Amino acid sequence: MKNFSEKKLALGWPLEFRVGYGYVEDGTNEFKVGFVKGDKFITMAILIYELGHLNQANLNPRIKEIDQNKEHGRYIETLERDAEKRGWSRAVEYCPEIINGLEEEFQRLKAQGSLNSYSSFEDLYHKLNDCFVAIDNAINSIPEEIVESETEDAECEALKKVRVPEFFAEMEKNKIGERVDVEFAKNFIMKVAKRIAQEN
Repeated sequence: MKNFSEKKLALGWPLEFRVGYGYVEDGTNEFKVGFVKGDKFITMAILIYELGHLNQANLNPRIKEIDQNKEHGRYIETLERDAEKRGWSRAVEYCPEIINGLEEEFQRLKAQGSLNSYSSFEDLYHKLNDCFVAIDNAINSIPEEIVESETEDAECEALKKVRVPEFFAEMEKNKIGERVDVEFAKNFIMKVAKRIAQEN
């Protein structure tokens, strides 16, 4: 799990946002996907997004065409939005029974008075990704000439300007209090990853 400073944690940084990755390992081409055992719907949404990152640069030539140094903001937003779209379409196509089950449970809990900030599991998923993009854009907006000792303060101020703490607070309010089942999550990862390996 990433180490977060007290200043970043004071913004309300959720447990589920402190770890999570999806990439193809250089040399072995092995898929690497990681997650934290957090609140069920949030963790699954983040997992779907991370699965969108696997092989994405090979499948979307637009990503490779962007110069990371000259257009870093555009590169990051293209990368993140591609992962958002690709992750969701993969999950729906490769594991419809899991996505349908999550949606059914989501709507059942919503009918009981939970999850009031979102209309559906898919809505929660896309709002989480909006937050990822806002975080990246805020951090990348910090001028390079700022001295290292002031960088974190500048990042925190930039995150506040785009209302990231308010998003975190809203998300915490909508947690259901049930941690994701690790075996369920691993099974989902394996099913989707096997199909991703067959994409071309």
